[in-house]
Amino acid sequence: MYSKKPRHDSLSNNSMNVYNQFQEVYQLDTVRHQSGNSPEQRLFKDILMQLYDGVSTIDDWKILAICFNNSSTTENNQFMNAIHITSQKIDVHEINIGKLKSLNALVARVYAVHTGDNEASKADFDTAKGLEA
Repeated sequence: MYSKKPRHDSLSNNSMNVYNQFQEVYQLDTVRHQSGNSPEQRLFKDILMQLYDGVSTIDDWKILAICFNNSSTTENNQFMNAIHITSQKIDVHEINIGKLKSLNALVARVYAVHTGDNEASKADFDTAKGLEA
């Protein structure tokens, strides 16, 4: 992806062309969708930031589990289109397949083919246009 040399297969070249269309990268670092200052809302915002920072705890999980186990079906349905956080790949797969089926439309599976060497892993922040390893 970071190599400027054309590859022998058209799929790699098309992917490189699509990647080169990106002009800007944005990194979101502030929770905007959760507002309010009640103790419960502040606790939830703190949990979201800990998830973002990769430092969530078992206590965070327990709080979230209690919140969703005690909520009604109507309340839970509000989150059907929300991002799901799961601990196992099989859960991610099931959620993704369910969402794709709910579209009731044809879906193409595109397999990625790595055709380069390890140049991408050596790329610095600026070369990767803001992507972090």
